Amino acid sequence: LVIAEAVIHSYEKRAVALRISNVRSQCDILCNQLMDVGYLEDPASKVIERQIEVLSNVYSGRILLINNYFKIIKDTYGLDEGKTVVAADVIRCLEGRATSNYNKENRYIELTVPIKGTDQKELQGVMLVSISAGEIASSIEFLERTVILFLAIIALVVAAISYVASRALVKPFNKITKAIEE
Repeated sequence: LVIAEAVIHSYEKRAVALRISNVRSQCDILCNQLMDVGYLEDPASKVIERQIEVLSNVYSGRILLINNYFKIIKDTYGLDEGKTVVAADVIRCLEGRATSNYNKENRYIELTVPIKGTDQKELQGVMLVSISAGEIASSIEFLERTVILFLAIIALVVAAISYVASRALVKPFNKITKAIEE
């Protein structure tokens, strides 16, 4: 049971890290394109908007583009555009520290990616991405069911072997008992 739990926990950590790495690399590519067309100053590029929507749909998530004045330039849900966001992760990212958080209970991953200028020093904004971790949770549930099945099979095999072994070990004592009775 301990080994099974360790394997499941290890798988979950690896799956989350891999998902974060994949999303971060896609976001980095998109951030470079954002800076090339100056999207944060003039969000008029339909090509960039389409790429943002595709990225959001592929990972079943929400993307917020936030400028360095904490104003939301683009929201793939269309709910918060033009509003101001002051969140700890956004502030950390504007200070140069990208963040990522995994919420197991609500099945989502949230990460921030800095949007840097061409000189790679000045931060122009933050891409706040919240993606679904439903696939990871489903895989973990499947893995847990499989582990339970294997543990049940092992328990049955051990019980059968124990029964056969105990019968074989008790035979000599049965002979001794019959001899004493005679």
